[in-house]
Amino acid sequence: MLITNLMDTVKYDTSLFKSLYHLRWGIEENYKRLKQWVEIENFSGKSALSVKQNFYAKIWHLI
Repeated sequence: MLITNLMDTVKYDTSLFKSLYHLRWGIEENYKRLKQWVEIENFSGKSALSVKQNFYAKIWHLI
């Protein structure tokens, strides 16, 4: 179920969505930074295996 499907304003108070969005904002920003750090658009291949290898190589580099 999506928030956009919750049209009943009596059953679902719209003020709740503001606080939920605020809670999600930090997660979205961290996800954006992770994507930039991993350079998600610059993987060396297009297969699932090559993407996985690139990701783990980047993580391994941190250790």
